Amino acid sequence: MPVASARLAAKETRALVLPRTVHAAHGNEYEGPRSLPTTVGAANGQPNSAVNRTSNGGAQWRAPSRPCRRWLPVTSTLGVMSTVESQVARFLAKYTPAIEAQLREARARLRAMFPRGFELVYDNYNALVFGISPTERTSDAFLSVAGYPKWVTLFFLHGATLHDPNGLLEGEGKQVRGIRLKDPSNMNTPEVEALIAQAVLRYEAALIAAPALTTVVKLVSAKQRPRHPASSAPKASLASKRSATQK
Repeated sequence: MPVASARLAAKETRALVLPRTVHAAHGNEYEGPRSLPTTVGAANGQPNSAVNRTSNGGAQWRAPSRPCRRWLPVTSTLGVMSTVESQVARFLAKYTPAIEAQLREARARLRAMFPRGFELVYDNYNALVFGISPTERTSDAFLSVAGYPKWVTLFFLHGATLHDPNGLLEGEGKQVRGIRLKDPSNMNTPEVEALIAQAVLRYEAALIAAPALTTVVKLVSAKQRPRHPASSAPKASLASKRSATQK
């Protein structure tokens, strides 16, 4: 990578993911970013939009006037890009309109924070997951949003090590912690941004060296739990049938 390009990449990445952050090793408390600044795209010198561009160049997230239907990753051909986003659209369509909209917005906000790296998509048994990683390896992912039938969760895959003075992180496992989002905009509160800035620290160099944000579908589970909330109607109907039979 030319020196000028490397410097620009470092400037973009630092401006977005590591503003106003102090590492714990220095013995100080974390102070998270108050906002993620809009940066200027290297290609044309114009501010990038996190909503309508074809690659995630680092613009500050802003709410679209209508739900985003396509997010084009940086890949080798338009055919591949279209195929990936067509898959993602099918995954999202399994949810209720309300949860689909929340998950779309959460994904948009997460992508807007990372101009470089990989967005790894997992249509798992339990949930649809969008993870951020500096490489295509699952083991390198450190942050994700996941959609469940009734809510969307922001996961910190090494959350157990984070300094959480506000007690936002939930979970009791050895490694993963999460925040159930009441609204996707919660991701951009100062308290949550501070946690995200901490999570990025160990991956800073790898993200600077990574390509422009690229979406990769890593897994589609053949067997999945329903993405809609379980309805009580069928159970009531079955109970009625049993009651009628007993009579």
